[in-house]
Order: sequence, then C-alpha cells, then structure tokens
Amino acid sequence: MKQVAITGANGFLGRQLVSSAMSQGLLARSLVRRHTDADKRMPDVCEMGDLGCDNLPPGLLDGCDIVIHGAARAHVLHETEGHPLSAFRRINTEGTLQLAQAAVSSGVRRFVFVSSIGVLGNHSLGRPFFATDGHAPVEDYAISKAEAEVALADLAAHSPLEVIIVRPPLVHGPGAKGNFARLLAAIAKQRPMPLGGVRNRRSFIGVANLAQALVQAAVGTFPDHAFHQGKSRVAIYHVADDGIISSRRLIEVLAEGLHVEPRLIDLPRWLVVGGASFFGKGAAARRLFADLEVDDHDFRRDFAWRPRIGLEEGLRMMAQDYLQRQQRIQAGG
Repeated sequence: MKQVAITGANGFLGRQLVSSAMSQGLLARSLVRRHTDADKRMPDVCEMGDLGCDNLPPGLLDGCDIVIHGAARAHVLHETEGHPLSAFRRINTEGTLQLAQAAVSSGVRRFVFVSSIGVLGNHSLGRPFFATDGHAPVEDYAISKAEAEVALADLAAHSPLEVIIVRPPLVHGPGAKGNFARLLAAIAKQRPMPLGGVRNRRSFIGVANLAQALVQAAVGTFPDHAFHQGKSRVAIYHVADDGIISSRRLIEVLAEGLHVEPRLIDLPRWLVVGGASFFGKGAAARRLFADLEVDDHDFRRDFAWRPRIGLEEGLRMMAQDYLQRQQRIQAGG
C-alpha cells in the first residue's frame, strides 16, 4: 500500500483529503501544525511545526511515497502582520520548498502542491485561464504561491522528484470560512445585494471534488507530455466543478439552500465599486463583477477525472450546513 503524507490534515481541505485518500486504499499520514485533542480520530498524526520557521521533525516523511501539500497561510480577513508579504513568503514559499527538500531526502516519489488560480491574476479576460498562461499574481497570497511554483520547478530540475501543481479557483463546501461565510451570513439576514444585473462567468470547486482530484493526481500515472522544462518532471493543472456561474446566480443558489428569498438589486458596476472603495472594499467589489473562469480539460483528460458533486448542488450543501450550524448555535447546542 502506498503511503501519502497530507499537510494541513486537520483543516478545511485536509480532513477531506485524509478521507479521500483512505477511501482509495492509501495509508494516510496526517501532518498538522500543532496536535490537538480534536485530531485523535485521524490516522498517524504527526506534528510538523511552523513551515518556514522551525526545522521539520526528523523522519517526518520517512516511508512516504507521496506528499500532498495543502497547508498554507491563506487570505487573512483582519491582517495583523506589519509585512504581510514576508509572512506569506515564509510559509507558502520558503516553507513549501523546505517540505519538498525533505521529501527528496526521504525518497518521496511525488509531490502534489495545492497552489491557487490567483497566480494568474484576479480575473480572466474574455477567455478561461489556461495552465500554460504566465504568472501575473496581484495579491500577497498569490505572489507567494507563484514563487513556490517556481521554486518547486527548480528543485524538480535537480532531483528525481515528480511535482504536480494544482491550481483551484475559490473552494466552497460545508464549513467554509472567509468570504463564503460572510456572504452566507449576509444572505441569511436578507441584506440587499447590488448584483441583480451581474452576468459574469466564474468557476468554483467544491472541497470534496478538490480532494478527490488531488488524490487522483497523487496516484495517477505521471503524464509524459507534461514536462515543465527539459527533463524536469513538473505538471501544472487547473481543476474546477462542472460549469460556470454568475455572481447573481451564486447568491440565488445559496439563498435556496438557506430557504430565504434573495434581495437582489440591479445597480451599475461603477456605483457599487465606487461605494465599496470609499470603505476600502473596492477590490472585493470588483471581484464580484469580474470573470474568473478556468480551463481544466488537461487534468480531466490526463487523470480521467470528473467531479462527483455538481456545482449548484455543492453550493446548496454548503448553505444548508451553514443554516444547520446557526440553528444549533441558537438552540445552545
């Protein structure tokens, strides 16, 4: 049986990854930053400390055939770091390279890196993003991920490690935090949404579908055509749910899952973005109007992959989970 080490195993994506890996007959090693009582049910839990800060524990990856690296410093809603880009680089760039070097030393065959579609920019222009497009990151998080991709390609060029880079768009699913949690809260309270006239095109991926895709990338045959440069065994892919959705339809589907009527108002883009900019939220408002569509045909072809859960079905599931959690909170449970 192959053994796969999964970083961030107790997180939003990590728990799904552990479950998906075990369902495929893999031995899972659950790597976490700090061990907690809530991690007791996970298999083979190992503390790894802070990536990019601490030395990795000796033998952390010994016996592992594959690493799926999903742990990262993600978008921070209330940033407290004086130099956020340095903090992102320390964990997402330097920490990723540190882990990959440890993988090489331990004889790991394949390293699957969860990157971000943001390495190509915040919005697509008239066509989907392709895996062959050049880096154009805007935000600190995406910059650190793009730099990690470059570092991994260089390492693969000088080692036998196979690297598969997977760039998901925004990930949804039960227990999602950040912008999705805030959007669900606003819809549940039936706050007016000035997106009634938006007809943009956006790709998303459900957390269960992403976990399934990453495990498929971990165990599938490495495609001979997907060389990054020379003999460097690096393959870069995008993954997404079937279909695309507009910001307006996104709100409608989430409202269906919450059993409320959405309050959609048709306002011009300039007015919404201008008003949001006054409160320092202009970038977030622009994303709601922009396209962000990805092409994932290469991944589907090379790994014979199709998402198991439909886009709108997955969004409703997330909304229903949010509603149930709120009901338990109100009931005091």
